[in-house]
Amino acid sequence: MNKFERQYWAKVEEIRKAINQRCYLGLKSFEAHFARYPIGSFYVRHMDQFQQVLYRLVTVIIYLNDSWKEEDEGMLRMYLPQEDGSEKILDVLPKGGRLVVFLSGEIPHEVMPTKKERISITGWLRDID
Repeated sequence: MNKFERQYWAKVEEIRKAINQRCYLGLKSFEAHFARYPIGSFYVRHMDQFQQVLYRLVTVIIYLNDSWKEEDEGMLRMYLPQEDGSEKILDVLPKGGRLVVFLSGEIPHEVMPTKKERISITGWLRDID
């Protein structure tokens, strides 16, 4: 494992411990994958926790893109539920080094079409070993 991988896993472990301490979610493990979106690709609106994977509690995304600009598009669009039943849209540019953390079963989201190759490590903190 190289220096950057060690730093990444250490940071995820810090996040896991902090969330457990503050939110009592009982997070025990982490699964992740590299995500690469070629130019023109996207991912439709979805939730990361669904019937077959109820153990995914917290989504953790770190972007690995160099020099991302607004015109490159490819934003993460999050649909934040509001108390009145409506949704507030939050678009997050996938700038390199940016970390996004949210509840997997509560925040619908999608990846908007990208005009530049888009890369990240996407993972889930889970309540199983």
